[in-house]
Amino acid sequence: MTGWRLSPFALVTLAGIVGSVIALAIAPHDTLAAYLAAVAAISAIPVGALMVLMMTYLVPGRWTNAMHLPLTAAALTIPVFGLLFVPVLIGLPWLYPWVHEPPVPAFKAVYLSPSFFVLRSVVYFAAWTAVALWVRRAWGNPAQMIRAASAGLVIWALTASLAGVDWIESLTPDFHSSIYGLLFLTFQLLGGVAFGIAMTAAAHSRSRAIAGYGALLLSTLLLWAYIQAMQYIIIWSGNLPDAATWY
Repeated sequence: MTGWRLSPFALVTLAGIVGSVIALAIAPHDTLAAYLAAVAAISAIPVGALMVLMMTYLVPGRWTNAMHLPLTAAALTIPVFGLLFVPVLIGLPWLYPWVHEPPVPAFKAVYLSPSFFVLRSVVYFAAWTAVALWVRRAWGNPAQMIRAASAGLVIWALTASLAGVDWIESLTPDFHSSIYGLLFLTFQLLGGVAFGIAMTAAAHSRSRAIAGYGALLLSTLLLWAYIQAMQYIIIWSGNLPDAATWY
């Protein structure tokens, strides 16, 4: 009679859970900060894929048809990544300093309140999920595709930029950057484009349908690098001590 054995994947998962619990007990802030960075990075793939999918509706072509399936599949996983964000919401007191020391002025104190923060996070994922379902249903109807993509891009731009400010920039509530929302948008865009190209290239490795994807990825990288460089140049040329400390 053979004994019951755990698979390698189950062992790695169990070890990760045990290690995370130990890390939380030793250094809760550092552990949650690392978890937030990981969740923000991987959630950029489905949220960015949703943006790229809507762009393909407005700029159709052979390259857009090839990317439709992987982009749609990625966008529809947004609720899963919303669940992965739950530990961040639970760990607000250990992660964000404004929970214990409300910032000034009064508007920022209200905006950076735990209950309002949780509500906004839920709204972000709910809005992205609703847009993803809307865009999915519009596929095949040109008029509905344009309508869903146009409205969806506006919703995505507003919610994604606010999410970046809430989740990442508010880790240092005394720091403010008017371009930070755009930094987060380009980060998500890059994640969505890279994922869509990788999946499409894997499925059509010998097809001409992937021609030109290198230029698309390079253009997205240059946009991301330009926005990042502008943030640094503004802080450097303006000689802003608080912003330099943030860097």
